[in-house]
Amino acid sequence: MITFQDVFFSYPIGKQERLPALRGLSGEIRKGEFLAVLGPNGSGKSTFAKLLNALLVPESGEVHVFGWDTRDSSHLWDIRQAVGMVFQNPENQLVASTIEEDVAFGPENLGLPPKEIQARVEEALRKTGLSGQRRTDIHALSGGEKQLVAIAGVLAMLPSFIIFDEATTMLDSENRAIVLDAVRKLREDHGIGVVLITHRMEEAVLADRILVIGNGEILLQGSPLEVFSLGAKVRSLGLDLPPMLQLAELLRKEGVSLSGTPLTVSEMEGALQL
Repeated sequence: MITFQDVFFSYPIGKQERLPALRGLSGEIRKGEFLAVLGPNGSGKSTFAKLLNALLVPESGEVHVFGWDTRDSSHLWDIRQAVGMVFQNPENQLVASTIEEDVAFGPENLGLPPKEIQARVEEALRKTGLSGQRRTDIHALSGGEKQLVAIAGVLAMLPSFIIFDEATTMLDSENRAIVLDAVRKLREDHGIGVVLITHRMEEAVLADRILVIGNGEILLQGSPLEVFSLGAKVRSLGLDLPPMLQLAELLRKEGVSLSGTPLTVSEMEGALQL
């Protein structure tokens, strides 16, 4: 489990000035949970993500990963192994020349036996749809393909949690579907917890719980239904509603009878009683 208690963080903007990024965040992320983190640009989402695996440490307050304090450098390797991270820009984490070599890099550094490394690489490539490109030069890939390689590299580490810091931003709809399906399988097959930082409401509705951050504070939290049922409040924070909920609003204005609060396509079908 990841816990964070009264966490504050700010960035220096001059010799004596600092820009507050997080203001007293407290909460927990349970093992195996799928948490979506939403908020407008500059809200503190990415800062929050980096605090969860000790890329940043709190100015005050505490973050613990399975009991390890992220400020304790003696447990840095344990924390980074437990909490993997996929960044928005894949260039930040690609280290090898071919896809296969890059995905194998993390497991090799864990000192795993060659057969275990190969098995993890095969599974990660399969889950991200890259099996047929294993020997492709990374420099020849598109931005979206590079992102899939970065994700595969983290998957091969089999961490307890994976943080996706707007990692689907560069992907087209087909590749986003591949990544979200991989997230689902990771949770089902391995119990891996997922923290998804995203601007896409259609991704957030798949989560167990949503955290909305604004101006460095937690403004809303709850299940997707609980959060998005507060439509006016969500919009006042500069966020959109999920596409199916927007469609439901339009249909009701046209006099179409709908039941419930549909957030997904399947729920919309049920609301229309198709």
